[in-house]
Amino acid sequence: MKKILFLSLMIMITVSSYSQEVTRVPCPPLRTYAIKIAPAAIMFGKVSLGGEYVYSERKSLTFYVGVPFNKTGNVSFDEDVSKVGSKTFSIMGGYRYYLKKQNMKGFYIEPFIKYLNHKGEGVLEGTLGPKSVLLDYNSDYNGIGLGAQLGVQFIIGKKLVLDWFLLGPELNSGKINSSFRDITSSDWSEQDATEIEADIEDVLQDIPLIGKKIEVDVNGSTKTVTGKYKGLLPGIRSGISIGYRF
Repeated sequence: MKKILFLSLMIMITVSSYSQEVTRVPCPPLRTYAIKIAPAAIMFGKVSLGGEYVYSERKSLTFYVGVPFNKTGNVSFDEDVSKVGSKTFSIMGGYRYYLKKQNMKGFYIEPFIKYLNHKGEGVLEGTLGPKSVLLDYNSDYNGIGLGAQLGVQFIIGKKLVLDWFLLGPELNSGKINSSFRDITSSDWSEQDATEIEADIEDVLQDIPLIGKKIEVDVNGSTKTVTGKYKGLLPGIRSGISIGYRF
């Protein structure tokens, strides 16, 4: 009788262990990283390359770097259109939290920090009284900012990544320096200085939010007008990046 009970117990243990092994469903492997590119950044004179590293089911770290290149565009000044060049360097890092337990997809919230440097240069065509003038133009912006964005990421065919930054308000601490130097006139009269200062103020005031806060200074002896601003700059981050998931 004892042998029969012992044998029955062993059979029950064996069947139970086998059942647990059969019903255990293996978890799918976690895709740990992706590489991305943001095509719209080309409009600002940079190639934006990024990546995302997933370290848990809902959490990841993101990183973007903007590689600068010279982009030429048109600028209106004193009713004339001139071509100027611009280029941008940027670095951004973020912490991403997905709202649902999905592998790198769905809606997410992402606080981020970024640094940006933008440079512009060119020669502007204009008039000073009855004569035509050329202004050597240079600008430089440096800023560091904090923000948080709401976005959604789609995975197409298990590999293709479509990352949509829906809305990302940010606040930057920035510094702007710009200069416009007359390279054609031999000297400036007081009237010339007043006229060109007004023309450049019109250009700078077209800059949203801070245009009227830019300090303008005229130096008649060097035939130069400078604009300076240092302070807070609000902004919005929005766009799309595409990539490949590994």
